[in-house]
Amino acid sequence: MSKLKGLKQNQSELQKAEIAAWLHNWRKCSDEHIKVSASTPPSGAQNLPKTWLQVKLGTTITITCLNESIVLLDLVERGRKGDPEETGIPRLTAYLRRCHRASHIEKEETDDLGKQPDTDTRMSSPFGYEGKPLSGLTQLLENLPWDDVLDRGRFLPQLQEAFKQALGETRRPENEVTLWDWSLIVAALYKAALAGALLDYKSKPNDLRWRLLSVHFDGLGFLSEAPPHPRSLGSQAGFTECPRRRTELARSRVSPGHRGLPR
Repeated sequence: MSKLKGLKQNQSELQKAEIAAWLHNWRKCSDEHIKVSASTPPSGAQNLPKTWLQVKLGTTITITCLNESIVLLDLVERGRKGDPEETGIPRLTAYLRRCHRASHIEKEETDDLGKQPDTDTRMSSPFGYEGKPLSGLTQLLENLPWDDVLDRGRFLPQLQEAFKQALGETRRPENEVTLWDWSLIVAALYKAALAGALLDYKSKPNDLRWRLLSVHFDGLGFLSEAPPHPRSLGSQAGFTECPRRRTELARSRVSPGHRGLPR
């Protein structure tokens, strides 16, 4: 139980680190990225620079965890690419790089034959139906409440809405993976890895492994034993509320958990 207290004491730092993981591929929510990633990039096409994000995040938000301290902006920028076991980098950076690589199970690498035109890059459904060409992504990024980046209740719903309209991968057939899907799995793995390190599971980045934690209960049995209507409506509400509270306990209070679905 004392180790769980350590997680609780580091809750705010873990949540800041989780935000870094959500944002680590922020450039993909931009029209500039669409152009750079196109089958024939326009002349002079470039991704948004680090200074763009620096204006939004500043350099004063610091994450202090595992006896390390790093500016949020630097973690976002350095955690995206590079060798997780590069000599001299902080564990916070190394673990984020490892989680970025591990998350490619959600977005397998594909070749350049699937690149799309810069004016006709489309998002696909899992069944292959493609929507309208993507545009206006940079404005979505601009409109995020950056001044409240640490206010999860305000920032994350708007980040989710924006990232769901951007792609984690523009190349076909992987253009079904939204940026939110991609960011979510990276953040889930990263938060779990840091929580494990706080519990003294400090493995090398490339040796990190994850397991799914599930809590089951007999939902059908619970509902079948419910009394007749209208009291059964209360039982049904409890059936929905119980998994939500379970997830909230794991995600926010204990910290290693991220999300869950009732079964």
